[in-house]
Amino acid sequence: MDKKLWDASGDAEFDRLLECGLPGPPPDEVARAVTPWRRPMERLIWGLALTGVTLRFAGLQYWLPAAGVLLCLLAFRMMRRENVWLRAGWVLSGAYAGATLALLILNAFLWRASDIGQAVTAALTVLCRVAQLGQLVCLWRGLGRVRRAAGMPEGTGAGWLVVWYAGLYGLALARYNGLLVPLAMIGLYGLLLANLYRLGRGMENAGYALHPAPARLSDRALSGLLAGILAMGLAAGYAFGGRLPMDWQPAASPEDPQAAAVRKELAALGFPEGVLADLTDEEVLACRGARRLVVSERDLELPDAYEPGGQGTLRSTGVAVELPGERERWTLFQHFQWTGPALWWGTECLQLWPVYDLLPEGWAAEGGVSGRLLCERDGQTLTAPYWYLGEQSYTSRSVFWGEEERRDVFAAFSLPRNAQNRRGYLTYTVEEVSDGWIVDSWLNYIHQTGAFQYPVCSALETCQTGNTGMGSAFCLVQDALQFYPNDDPLLPFGAE
Repeated sequence: MDKKLWDASGDAEFDRLLECGLPGPPPDEVARAVTPWRRPMERLIWGLALTGVTLRFAGLQYWLPAAGVLLCLLAFRMMRRENVWLRAGWVLSGAYAGATLALLILNAFLWRASDIGQAVTAALTVLCRVAQLGQLVCLWRGLGRVRRAAGMPEGTGAGWLVVWYAGLYGLALARYNGLLVPLAMIGLYGLLLANLYRLGRGMENAGYALHPAPARLSDRALSGLLAGILAMGLAAGYAFGGRLPMDWQPAASPEDPQAAAVRKELAALGFPEGVLADLTDEEVLACRGARRLVVSERDLELPDAYEPGGQGTLRSTGVAVELPGERERWTLFQHFQWTGPALWWGTECLQLWPVYDLLPEGWAAEGGVSGRLLCERDGQTLTAPYWYLGEQSYTSRSVFWGEEERRDVFAAFSLPRNAQNRRGYLTYTVEEVSDGWIVDSWLNYIHQTGAFQYPVCSALETCQTGNTGMGSAFCLVQDALQFYPNDDPLLPFGAE
């Protein structure tokens, strides 16, 4: 070829013309295809952002971190063939995703509040934290090896993410309640994620090729599979895991002739017939020789708990029976009866504020609190003990009183859906300590108004947290048996 025909300046002109003929930067999906580091790094950064900073309202504290865990899983899935560290990160991200999925499903079952359920929840939570920190260690070491293979400095700055999470766990264990340190941590976290983004762009520019691992399921199919498992688990929890196990048995008919005679005596004193019929022979015999009694009856409306046009009332009946003896002794019965159909039968709870707790200077307990549940089904009377009946200590939180350590009597239960005339009662006996004190006994009834709540809580848990206001799946009504024992005639406090 004749050297005179070759013009070196023409090469530059040709390159310029070729560049001018290009249409511009390629679309993002094309860019991701030819720069394969961009997609996993974007997923990783978004995943870390969603799992690192949570928003505690409208359930976002559960679903946004879950989305972040899924994004981290998909990111490590693409990078797992690069080196042993990223492969270990993929395994840990799988364990993290599995434990998170199990926790989300477990939150739809009341079983999680049992001793075994709490142990399982604690173990899954520890697994999540260990896997989360472990995958960050693997990311730090794995990206360092990738940079070294690309001929770049091994330092990535990803190790500081490990330090950041370790500091976050330390604050949680120390129960830090300040605001300044968390705000500084959030700002630092943003800088660390920005540094990770620059790291990914640097590897793109270095031209290091990612070798995506072959997979039987596409990312979309894997995400759909996990979402389907979650949906089925939540559906199973709402359908089968939202009620307390109860032992309903046919009620025994009263047979003791002495108890029958005492029933007549109590009825003559004005004991309400319906309540009296629900008492056991032993409870009736304990009232033998009754001197007088006090009766208080009210119909209480539970808000938003009933079908339109339904009667929608809970009848609360309090009965106090004065027992024979040198000192004032009273047996109190606090009875409830549903008089209308509820939209939902989930969990119920009675919270008792007994007179000996409210007024310990005037009254002392004589024995414990007892009671039972009753209903009618297929023409037969059924009875069951409460699922739980006893005292529990808890921390009460109030806008007016702040945090307060309390210990109250609770009765937790579920009522059958296919039954009628659902009812029950609590009873206990008190003895006078000093004269002149009022009898003041309160009964709070907590009813579940709907199935949809997350995480699923029982009426007992809700009562202790005080979450029975607007927007809650539970409502609360109250009644009290109040009277002065020295009044004659005896009337409930406030009655005319």
